[in-house]
Amino acid sequence: MSGTVLVQPVSLDALMQAGEDKVLHMPAAPHPEVAFHDVEGAKRMAPPEMTYPVDAGFVRNVEAHYRNVIVGAGGKVLDTNLGYTSSELCQLGIEGYPLFNVRDAAGNPRIALRPPAQPAYRYSAAGDVICLTAHENYSAWLLGEVPRFLLAQAAVPGVRVVLHGEAKPFHLESLHAAGLAADRVDVVARDVVIAFERLLWVTPTYFHQVPHPAATEALSRLGSEAAAGAAKLYTSRSSSAVGLRRLLNEEEIEGIVQSHGYELVRPESMTFAEQLSRMRGTRVLAGPFGAALANAVFMPAGGTIIEIATKLSLEFVRIAAQRRLNFVRVPTWQRKFRDGLNVSTSTDYVVKPEEIQSALRIAGTLS
Repeated sequence: MSGTVLVQPVSLDALMQAGEDKVLHMPAAPHPEVAFHDVEGAKRMAPPEMTYPVDAGFVRNVEAHYRNVIVGAGGKVLDTNLGYTSSELCQLGIEGYPLFNVRDAAGNPRIALRPPAQPAYRYSAAGDVICLTAHENYSAWLLGEVPRFLLAQAAVPGVRVVLHGEAKPFHLESLHAAGLAADRVDVVARDVVIAFERLLWVTPTYFHQVPHPAATEALSRLGSEAAAGAAKLYTSRSSSAVGLRRLLNEEEIEGIVQSHGYELVRPESMTFAEQLSRMRGTRVLAGPFGAALANAVFMPAGGTIIEIATKLSLEFVRIAAQRRLNFVRVPTWQRKFRDGLNVSTSTDYVVKPEEIQSALRIAGTLS
């Protein structure tokens, strides 16, 4: 199969064998027009859109490449991409992504499958199995992979998990919170291609940064107990090792929010269970754009997200709409410090203290 030239990813139907039916179908759902507030108090609207449908079914004789590229007979590919199109990932040159851009003899763009580094590892454990990517980005994992397991488990009780990639504590802890026993997960390294005789495939629950309502609803039911503590949290990125979208005056902002009764937390130092229980009791969640804000799916309805806009995409506005949360966006000033693949890798940010103060006041009137 390696080196096969592909034009477009294909649907789940194209990978299913005769006699095996889908076990789950959730149609495309209308995503409502979303209202959010800016720091001047004005209410703005994000346009309505459609979420993508979600299907689950069994496919036979397929190979799994890291980042959820599933290849069937004849080089047919079902590619979920966790928020990107395959062409975008190819253009960005994402490390470890198994597809890349090529052109045919006529100069037309095509997508090709990278030759695997080694022969496929054949998965032979008994029982039904779903393959999840151990995505290093917490938000992509939480919104794009955990719901796929939750929906698979509801449709096929007792399903096993192959965790493809480097397993980190938050991967295993969140699967445990979702009801997966430790002896029902198998970890396979990211560079290994896995051959399955029969695989339960769930299509994306988080595609083009649009979460399906069924995904956020399933996540919202995880856990039950709210931890005691502050009802207002600020998720700091000031000690993050990632180094993307740095907020240059974040220490100053941290002092301001703490003076307004916010507790400062560093999610990377917390277990998944700790994050889940804290979010259960959180009335206002504030912080720079980043994976930690995905935890808003666990907040009770009527709360408020304050996003410091170091990125302008709408992931968290969409979560707010689906989970019936208020949303306040704080603008930032950009400072480009180098050329990079995209804005996130080349730009630092500053937020005006008076604008975070305004956002805190607005949130106080909403929650």
